Amino acid sequence: MLLDSREGVVKLIKSLERKLTTERLARYWTGFHGMPFALYDANNVFLDAHPNPPDGFAAEDGIFVGERTRDFVGNTVIELNGEYTALWDISTVSSVISEERLFSLIVHEMFHGFQLRVGDKRFANELLLCQYPFESKNIGLRIKEREWLVKAVFAETALVR
Repeated sequence: MLLDSREGVVKLIKSLERKLTTERLARYWTGFHGMPFALYDANNVFLDAHPNPPDGFAAEDGIFVGERTRDFVGNTVIELNGEYTALWDISTVSSVISEERLFSLIVHEMFHGFQLRVGDKRFANELLLCQYPFESKNIGLRIKEREWLVKAVFAETALVR
């Protein structure tokens, strides 16, 4: 994937846009549909399908392009001018990643935006991982738990389950 030029990024966004259909997204989760998304690098933001782009963004081939601000950090979802917007930092995309893989990553972030939009609270708090006490006893219990879960999933009878 060539992302080293504006033309390359715009071409990629246009391709992703064609894949981000309501029908396709609804197959993943009932009611899930697309939302604006942005690819950005150290200097520029390429914003697709946003009904209210930030001041200073100009339309280029149907995509709003503007200067990167501190709002654009990480691969996540943010509220941008009243719209949840999925973000992806293209500097984190290796030259060998497939477009389908990038599509899946953007859809993942869009799904977090969907969860926020509908008030769903079932997503991970990754910061809790930083607080987990990684001690021998806890790791041993985690291993045992996984062993029992595997046994339960593959059990032949309900009694074992």
